[in-house]
Amino acid sequence: MSDGTDGPRDAKKAAPALHRSARRSLGRARRALSRSAWYRSLGLGARHAKLRWNRRLDPAAWSDADPYELRDVDPERIVYKQWNQTYGNVSIVYDDAYFERIANINRVAGGDWDLQKNAFAENLTYRIIHEHFGQGVAWRETQAFGIFLALIRSGQPVWHRCRSEDDLLARCARLERLRDDLRGGYRAGPRHAFDEITVNVGRDGDLLYNSDGAHRLSIAKVLGLPLVKARVLVRHAAWQAIREELLRVGAAGALSPRAKEHLGHPDLVDLVKIVERTP
Repeated sequence: MSDGTDGPRDAKKAAPALHRSARRSLGRARRALSRSAWYRSLGLGARHAKLRWNRRLDPAAWSDADPYELRDVDPERIVYKQWNQTYGNVSIVYDDAYFERIANINRVAGGDWDLQKNAFAENLTYRIIHEHFGQGVAWRETQAFGIFLALIRSGQPVWHRCRSEDDLLARCARLERLRDDLRGGYRAGPRHAFDEITVNVGRDGDLLYNSDGAHRLSIAKVLGLPLVKARVLVRHAAWQAIREELLRVGAAGALSPRAKEHLGHPDLVDLVKIVERTP
């Protein structure tokens, strides 16, 4: 029979293991931040050289694509978003990135990460924009504004660090100006900027929102814009296999049925041009 002392002894035994696990997690986070800061410090030529070197060392883990090429994408093709956060008892899809956008530039990854997705329309940023611009609901009367305000009153900063109702209204005013600007069509920023709409490509070619540009993408959807500019960050290994096939094959007629099916995909435009120029 236990004398009741096993629990504390087991906890003491477990403590070092938990401490080691926490230190490993912290170390990984610090290394990721260090890589991100180091990469940002590089010139553009050095960045491209680093990415080409990654590809040469481990072609299975890094894509051949130009990571800075912005793709023309119908905003309605971006249906899903990768990330889910829970605030108290309220589960909402929020604006945090799934893949860190610096350390994972051009990465190829297998596994089921592309299945971990939620409807972009559930994102509170999209919901408040759709309610106001799409349905004509006053900002303060939108359901999303009420959720944001309740979270702020519980001590949780939200929506790009808004901490008060005045902060929320100021952000809404900025969205009014952004909507007016986008009415003239989508205009991308500098090619090497890190704040364009960023997507990942799933195994079947699904464009999965990762980070950045959520407001622009949401407004573009509401306005019915035909195209936005998007940067591809991570590709599923099964999708990258199609790019590899296009790299290997010199004529469209020799491609597999699966590759032929996706020739109009925004992420294959660069390679299709090469195939079409091949005699």
